[in-house]
Amino acid sequence: MQHSGTHPHTHRHAHLRRPTVPLKPTNRPHAVAPRHMLVRCDGGSPAALRPQVTRRMGLAMGTACVSLQLLQPGCNPFPFGTTPVAAAAEGASELGPVSHLLHIVLKVGDVRAAADYYQAVGMSVVRERPGNIFVGYGPETPPGDRMVIELAQGKEDAVVGTGMDHLLISLDDPRKAYRAAVAAGGTPVKVYGGRTDAVRGPDGVNLVFTNGGDGIADPLCRLVLNVDKLEPTRLFMQGVGMKFFESRSDSVTGRKSVVMGYGRGPRTAASVEIVSPPRGKSDPVVLGDVFGRFAVSSTDLDASVAKVQQSIRLAKEANVAYGSVLREPFAVPRIGTRIAEVADPTGYVYALVNTDDFMKEFEQA
Repeated sequence: MQHSGTHPHTHRHAHLRRPTVPLKPTNRPHAVAPRHMLVRCDGGSPAALRPQVTRRMGLAMGTACVSLQLLQPGCNPFPFGTTPVAAAAEGASELGPVSHLLHIVLKVGDVRAAADYYQAVGMSVVRERPGNIFVGYGPETPPGDRMVIELAQGKEDAVVGTGMDHLLISLDDPRKAYRAAVAAGGTPVKVYGGRTDAVRGPDGVNLVFTNGGDGIADPLCRLVLNVDKLEPTRLFMQGVGMKFFESRSDSVTGRKSVVMGYGRGPRTAASVEIVSPPRGKSDPVVLGDVFGRFAVSSTDLDASVAKVQQSIRLAKEANVAYGSVLREPFAVPRIGTRIAEVADPTGYVYALVNTDDFMKEFEQA
């Protein structure tokens, strides 16, 4: 419930101010209040303690809107790091063996034509392998500052779906790239956030061109995805080593988003923004045929998969949606690179790639 004027408990609890969690490192000057808190119920069941804990939290937090998750003793859905709020406060969380975003896979009807389209907006071919072309604004080699696109053969009549919203591209002259994309066969569209500087390419992928200013490590700076459930997806992304960068909300549509990534911040490395459904909408995300998967490097593939499996078990105990392991570590035919595949709660696939094998593949390209 919203209150106007002085909060009714202010005079009795003047010492209980709304706590703030400073973002470190950050390029935003103001601290933010936590939106999600975990309380371990060592003295009773979550159902019995919820009214008491909620009342106490209400007194301490004033009118702040904080989602509260009560956990049974021993349950921990964050086995390899801290909560998103705590990670933001500390500025970093333990990444473990998974630590770099390498590329995303797009399945297109004509690989060569798609490569020509992306080259028209300033990308270049960074490497090739039989049937696949990798394009981007620089190589994908670790330390993972850049993200590239792997164009793979897909269906001629592929369904784009509602999952992949757009790719954000930051350039010195975004209008030039916009015009080049349209000239190469793109169609102007609107995307999440009401952006009108977007073009839908022949493959159905939306590109948004912006001027991000100096200091952007990679022009191909963000992948924006629609998800069914925001918080479970964020927890999964933490489980594969990503860090919380920032969050946003739209008071008109009720949509919320979270930006995650592997670098020190959204300007130092490519990031992924996940977006919740609009207020009142419950239609599940349709993944479609075009967006294939993420590829992220892992220095210990078996340990990475074991950590995801551990999280799945603990999340089930806490009745929290998490994800699944699709394929245990295996060697890719004809290439030899060892990978494993896991999926988040919406169904997006993450290919965990053995770092040493990837480097050999990269050097041979």
